[in-house]
Amino acid sequence: MSNLSITEYQYAGIADNQTALQAGLEPAVTRQNVTFTTTPAVQSSAFNASTKLIRIVSDADARVAVGSNPTAVVTTDTLIVAGNAEYFAVVPGHKISVIEVL
Repeated sequence: MSNLSITEYQYAGIADNQTALQAGLEPAVTRQNVTFTTTPAVQSSAFNASTKLIRIVSDADARVAVGSNPTAVVTTDTLIVAGNAEYFAVVPGHKISVIEVL
C-alpha cells in the first residue's frame, strides 16, 4: 500500500515584495493521509472549510483528481511523481482522489 500526504492551507505564503510563494502559510489548517493501491481509486476526506491550497506528497507514482466527488483515472488524470511535493489551489469541501501508477 502507498500513502498520499495532504497538508491543507488557508493562505499561500507571501514574500517581502508581496509576491505569492508556491508554499503554504504555516501553521497548516490540517493534515491527512490517504492509503491507496492500484485499484480502486480512493478519496480523501473533504477539505476543511477554510482550505484554499493543498500540498501533496506521495510515496509512489500516482494519478490524482480533485473535485466534489472525484475518481482518479490511471491513464488520464494528473501525474504525481513519488517524493515530489505538488501544490494545488482547491475549493473548500472538495476531495482528492488517488490511484497508484505501476
